[in-house]
Amino acid sequence: MKKMLSLLFSVAVLLSSCTHHFILEDISTIQKGMSSEEVNELVLRTPRNSATVVYKNTEYLIERHRITLMIFSNGVNNNYEKFYFLYSKDNKLLFWGFAKDFSSSDDQLFSGIGDLIKTQDL
Repeated sequence: MKKMLSLLFSVAVLLSSCTHHFILEDISTIQKGMSSEEVNELVLRTPRNSATVVYKNTEYLIERHRITLMIFSNGVNNNYEKFYFLYSKDNKLLFWGFAKDFSSSDDQLFSGIGDLIKTQDL
């Protein structure tokens, strides 16, 4: 019985170590113009949430992911942030970042979308 529990625990540890976390370094491979599918393949994750928003009479798709920030406390990393990808109506990546990156953008479209992210709690 002890051997069986030990084996199950070992398998659980191995499986949990195989999970991929979307980390900040994954961002460097993402390029403007990519489709949602291409981005999700690169970060090895599906979005936690997606929503269509309208800004100045144009529809945009926003996908929200949970990104792992590699900050460890007592050996455990529990620091996650919401990270957003903005796509045009024809599924082309326009902008990506944290909510504050959208809000602080000099581009009126992206800062306007940042306001929508805050007010609609996306």
